[in-house]
Amino acid sequence: MLQKKPFVLLFLFACASVLLSVGLVYAYGNRFATLAAALAFFLIGCATVRAWQITRRHVEDSAVPLMKQIGELQVELSGHKAILSAMEEGVLVIDAEKTVLMANAAARKILGFPLDGNLTGRPLIELTRQPELLGNIGLSISASQTCSFELQLTPAKRTHDENSRAMTRYVLARCAPFKNEAQGQQLSGAVAVFHDITELRRLERMRTEFVANVSHELRTPLTSLMGYLETLHEGLNDPEETKNFLLVCRRQAERLSRIVEDLLRLSRLENPQQDIAATDIDLAEVVQMAVEQCRPAAEDRGLNAYELELGARHAIIRGDRGLLVQAVANLIENAINYNRDKGKVQVRLARHEATNALEVSISDSGIGIPPEAMERIFERFYRVDKARSREQGGTGLGLAIVKHIALAHGASIHVESEVDTGTTFYLRFKAPAHHSGRSGPANAAARSAL
Repeated sequence: MLQKKPFVLLFLFACASVLLSVGLVYAYGNRFATLAAALAFFLIGCATVRAWQITRRHVEDSAVPLMKQIGELQVELSGHKAILSAMEEGVLVIDAEKTVLMANAAARKILGFPLDGNLTGRPLIELTRQPELLGNIGLSISASQTCSFELQLTPAKRTHDENSRAMTRYVLARCAPFKNEAQGQQLSGAVAVFHDITELRRLERMRTEFVANVSHELRTPLTSLMGYLETLHEGLNDPEETKNFLLVCRRQAERLSRIVEDLLRLSRLENPQQDIAATDIDLAEVVQMAVEQCRPAAEDRGLNAYELELGARHAIIRGDRGLLVQAVANLIENAINYNRDKGKVQVRLARHEATNALEVSISDSGIGIPPEAMERIFERFYRVDKARSREQGGTGLGLAIVKHIALAHGASIHVESEVDTGTTFYLRFKAPAHHSGRSGPANAAARSAL
């Protein structure tokens, strides 16, 4: 009613002016016609101005709460967008025609949708051809019911790059219809939420494989022990044969002991509550100790070259000397065991001038690692060459221990390999902030060889 008041006043003033003009003309004749018309227009003008003032005041009074409400809606919308963008779960909203209304960044990544560009208004079938996804969303809309399902999203291309490799994604999805209350509870579409459980599935697979591998690794020496002990229990007449049987039993017992010790060591390293005994140590001394520790194995292997090159002196870092010696020694033993006859092993310590980081590299001229095995070599009990590893007496835990020792020291480890050419492992340590040592000259590098 207040919105119509200015126009009602305008109409009344206009009517009054016209009636007054007609009355003056009728009463006083034509001589007052001009005056009457002028007075009528004057009154109309006054009414118009007054009506405009009242209308303006009313609009201004109504605009304040309206602008406030619009601002609140904008803030709420921005908050919802921020929440959806930060969510790890993917959220996909489609209408009753299966057209995309909204897809957050996580949904685009999980489902393989384009990461850039506007997806609003695009049919869902243009973005994905996954039958399980399309079928369950269609069921949720047509039957107006909530459904849960699991997807296996397999990419078209695969790569063995650790940082960008494509893999099968396991996704847990839940889809629910939604209705428009303004349109009498009419079905408007569906909302689907996607949770990437790929890592969970990977951990489950690793746990299953770990249990199977542990059982196999323990069963093999135990079976051998039981067989030889049973034979000894029945009695042997040849003392020399008895001695050989006992020697085999001792070796199998030592193998069991190594497996158990490595498992306990790995368990301690994986325990986040277990702190390492860090002190200032010279990484050059650590590398030298590991090289000397593995020298007898290199001599037994008959390598043509077993070299140490120290390109950095007084390479002081914070760490546990025993653990670091073990890590470097494990990598050297790996290079020796998987090398060729009369092959070569080279151990280097260098400092990167740009970052002041220290890097230990262990190179061999061995059989190399196939590309499909590169991403799994640091898993527990994983072996590239199972027969050769057991023949060398390995437990299958060496590289896993190296990885966790590196992580415990804030270091990184990566590998480069070419089949039938050789492999190089790199351990890179961040230099302490207080240390500013310089690399020694290349021609002054210390070398030792067989």
